Amino acid sequence: RLRDMEFESRENAANVLKALKAGGEFAALAKEFSTDPATKDKGGDMGEMPVDALQPHLKAVADKLEPGKISDVFEGMGAWYLLKLEKRTKAQQRPFDECKEEIRTLLTRQGTQMAEGGLVEKLREAAVIEIKDPKLDTPKPGQPGAKAGAKGKQ
Repeated sequence: RLRDMEFESRENAANVLKALKAGGEFAALAKEFSTDPATKDKGGDMGEMPVDALQPHLKAVADKLEPGKISDVFEGMGAWYLLKLEKRTKAQQRPFDECKEEIRTLLTRQGTQMAEGGLVEKLREAAVIEIKDPKLDTPKPGQPGAKAGAKGKQ
């Protein structure tokens, strides 16, 4: 489980790091000072995720942290950061019985999306659109008002 704080300046990040070292609570300071819209309201909580899912600048620092420790200020992607590693867990394979309904739902959704996509394409190909209002009709090549070299469906 990882927490982060993002700052617009190194100075702001350094001031918050001083407050943390003086006993400040990471989540409370993140809510007050972080500029990360995705985690600010959650006290910097990024949840549990594989380290490889992190952006490279965060991964490089998170890999080196021990649980309970806070990083030094570091820069990445045009901002300044602090990280706190709350706990490190090993990846685990879930038993099939525990996740089979999630898998069934995901596969059903994917199948439905593929079928809908195919249906939409078939309908588009078969559609015949007639414009009855002559003011809106685009002249076809060879008709009066058509531009030279214009292409259109006959």
